[in-house]
Amino acid sequence: MSSTQCTTSLLLLSLMLASLAHASSQQVVDVTNNNYGVQIIPDGVTDNCQAYADLQARVPDYVTFYHPAGYYYVSPANCPSGIVLSKHISILGESSGSYDKVGDMISPGTTVFLSPIVLNEYGGTSVRSVALDARNGVLDMNNGISTGAPSTLAGSTVISDVLYVGSSVTYFVHPVHAILLQSGPGNTVTNVRVYYAFHAVADRTSNSFIANIYTWNCFDVVVKSYSGSGSADGNTLEGLTFDGDPGAAGMLIFTAEAQGVETANNFTYVIHCHNSPYCVVFEADHGGAMSNIRVDFISDRDGGTVIYTYFGDQNPGNSMSNLSFDGVWYWNVTGTPPIFNSANASSFSVNLVPPRLGRPARLFTR
Repeated sequence: MSSTQCTTSLLLLSLMLASLAHASSQQVVDVTNNNYGVQIIPDGVTDNCQAYADLQARVPDYVTFYHPAGYYYVSPANCPSGIVLSKHISILGESSGSYDKVGDMISPGTTVFLSPIVLNEYGGTSVRSVALDARNGVLDMNNGISTGAPSTLAGSTVISDVLYVGSSVTYFVHPVHAILLQSGPGNTVTNVRVYYAFHAVADRTSNSFIANIYTWNCFDVVVKSYSGSGSADGNTLEGLTFDGDPGAAGMLIFTAEAQGVETANNFTYVIHCHNSPYCVVFEADHGGAMSNIRVDFISDRDGGTVIYTYFGDQNPGNSMSNLSFDGVWYWNVTGTPPIFNSANASSFSVNLVPPRLGRPARLFTR
């Protein structure tokens, strides 16, 4: 690891530890039983829209709303955007549980949200140990957890230990985000499992840390520079696993989709791609630019097109440069050689390690 990468990693770690320390000092309010005269009922049927508004109005700033196991719901008719948090309010659940694909069941004892969670635009908040259930259709046209309106001013949001379960029928029809980061720099997303979502994680921010993400039948994890939220610069991603049915597993996408912003200086360590049409895709359009992006340790890919670069339109400002892939690993390969489609990159390098057969891939190899 270079000194620049080391410095970036230490900065991200310090931001995460500072956020944890701040969260631990906050007042914790049980939304089902508290001294503020408001009770939120976790039965999956009661419309808690007004109750959430009343509770937020009565508590001080910088508090954590604790949600015991149960099902939390707000009516789309009364709260069309879901549970929109004001002030610096964080969410803590009892457990994020687990998901059984065969039985299509979320485990008992889980804190389950049937409605979207929208964090405030100020940053410095968190969502931990919760599940989001989009199978009932309420979340079908909304993001699961989002960081509010696009902004470069907020940041330092932590999203950790989260389970998202979408509809296996409609997840590819409605391109929603299970987790959407679009406010400020220095966000942290860790230990997230996403089943049946178009975008498992969308990062439109800079200097964010995204690690240990498992996806099943999702289209992608995307790092994207965007006109509203600015450049996507200096992000670090570790331990991404794209799994799913043949041809339905996802991929990592870097994209730059606006003139004047850039997707640059992003580093990725350890990618596992199972049944993916591609593993890593680079896209530039509308005059977007990307540069200095490195991907290490791509694994579990049985030949096919591993890297794909393309321009989404013919804008003369589109550019790609200094894309590199170092220590690319292939496990359990069938013998089909990998394909690196780098036609649109002005500078592109690959240091390909010979295949290793029959050995399990290791997470977080550095």
